[in-house]
Amino acid sequence: MLTIDALTLGYDGKAVVTDATFTLAAGEIGSLLGPSGCGKSTLLRAIAGFERPLHGTVSMDGKPFSTPDSVVEPEHRQIGMVFQDVALFPHIDVGRNIAFGLRGATKAEQRRRVAELLELFGLAGYEERMPHSLSGGEQQRVALARAMAPKPKLLLMDEAFSSLDAERRLAIVPEVRRILKHENMSAILVTHDHDEAFAMADQVGVMDAGRIHQWDEPHVLYHLPNSKFVAQFVGEGQLITATAIDGTKLRSVLGIHSVHRGHNIALGSSVEILVRPDDIVHDHASELMGRIVEISFRGSHYQYMTLMENNERLLCIAESHHKHKVGDRVELVPKLEHLVVFDADGVGTSYDSTLDTFLKTLSAKPFL
Repeated sequence: MLTIDALTLGYDGKAVVTDATFTLAAGEIGSLLGPSGCGKSTLLRAIAGFERPLHGTVSMDGKPFSTPDSVVEPEHRQIGMVFQDVALFPHIDVGRNIAFGLRGATKAEQRRRVAELLELFGLAGYEERMPHSLSGGEQQRVALARAMAPKPKLLLMDEAFSSLDAERRLAIVPEVRRILKHENMSAILVTHDHDEAFAMADQVGVMDAGRIHQWDEPHVLYHLPNSKFVAQFVGEGQLITATAIDGTKLRSVLGIHSVHRGHNIALGSSVEILVRPDDIVHDHASELMGRIVEISFRGSHYQYMTLMENNERLLCIAESHHKHKVGDRVELVPKLEHLVVFDADGVGTSYDSTLDTFLKTLSAKPFL
């Protein structure tokens, strides 16, 4: 449905976005995720038709919408937009706000579509309410309903939920995803929050300094990042040193990693491997020890930052009924099912591997 091909955007001859390339299928939800100033909002504006490319194209359904030579006007793209500032019309009620984009429809069609969207967003009966009488979350729902009312082919959301508190975001993001899927509407969300992106999107593009580092499913971004930036931006984790001891094995503080199909790392060379908190659990059966230097209570579990004998740090998960204190030594069991290795340039490679580590026995349950 949407194709971004080698898109470069900039101002006064300076590139802000460089060589952006990805596709979004009909009915699919995407997200552009990255820190402030990385170019994600500029890329969204180009998709909407507000920015002319320096190079590359924006196409929908195989039709070029933006090239360096021509740009189809935003109003002719069948695209809806929602911003952080909901910008509802303060002088008209909720029903007329939502119906604003339905001016070509009959009054009966407008009433039917407004009622349908209010029902979907849990706002049935709000037609005559004024915007100032609504909560922030309710106003954002109305803004989304207004953008979706004409049934655009693509809905663009630029930090649409960032003005809401964490509890409201937690509630509204999966709700909006459900409604988009109900409407079979494609959408792109710009955000700096990886939890928000993961909860909303089928595909996420992680951006930094104007480049998309990786466009992939959230699960793949978390477990198989292709760069150190992606690994560190989309979730907690530590990078620890490993050394190649032959063509199939790497040694780290965790033990010996056996790479099933071998690797191309020079003998004796050092690399870094990614270890997520859920890769390490507390188990009395292990001889691998770490000293707790930080503790974070997460409700269902504790997360310990542990200092290893070689002074490297690892995050570890333990059930919440295990209460340790800073300075305690705890037994650790690695549960790495694959190995993500980063070279000196920060480029990631994933390997199928097994880990021979320092264990006495392994119990049936990982938490003891």
